[in-house]
Amino acid sequence: MTATHADLAAPRPIRMTTWAWIATGVIAATASIVCAMRIYPDPAMPACCYFAAVGTVLSAIDVAVMRLPDFLTLPSYPALLLALAWASSTADDTQPLFRGVEAAVVVLAAFAVQHLTIGVGLGDVKLAGLIGLLLG
Repeated sequence: MTATHADLAAPRPIRMTTWAWIATGVIAATASIVCAMRIYPDPAMPACCYFAAVGTVLSAIDVAVMRLPDFLTLPSYPALLLALAWASSTADDTQPLFRGVEAAVVVLAAFAVQHLTIGVGLGDVKLAGLIGLLLG
């Protein structure tokens, strides 16, 4: 029996134990709190804390099932863009936002080439774009 396109496109459940989800939540909250304590007066704090929490959850899911779900990676782009745009407007400096977008585009392009040539996963490509956006 061969799999149809609909079978391949259907999201697969993320199988982690209850204790793994609880530990992931505690670690994500701790990472976000530590991030907030380290960079408190910086206007980019909400973006960094969001990524600390989501990045922790993505790491746990990746370790458990070797894939990164779209329901966490894709909504993170507009969330981070809005948080960074707010930080730029608060600081009256749009250069960091534009630099972040440029870095995200460059990193996405580099990882897309790696996806096409050596088979890096698409989840990793999407995560790399998020990392480029925040670190740029």
